[in-house]
Amino acid sequence: MIRVVDVDYIKDYTLSITFSDGVTKVVDLQPYLNGGVFEQLKDLSQFRQYGLNHWTIEWACGVDFAPEFLYEIGNYPTTEDSPLPSAAEEQQHYGD
Repeated sequence: MIRVVDVDYIKDYTLSITFSDGVTKVVDLQPYLNGGVFEQLKDLSQFRQYGLNHWTIEWACGVDFAPEFLYEIGNYPTTEDSPLPSAAEEQQHYGD
């Protein structure tokens, strides 16, 4: 059974997701946020409030996607798909 083991925000509705088989994929969820419980994630401030539970990404509002679905719709990353640097990484860069 595949599960999500790491996730990084890239931009807009795009995440870099690492799965339990070691594969990292870039997932744009914008096309999947229409209707139902997913509609609330169109608000970027809500979309950015996520974490990991034992098997997938879960948003603060309780919404989640099956890890198999995320794996299926994901694409292999390109150099343009780098996650945004964390605050610590930015501080380290500016401290040089």
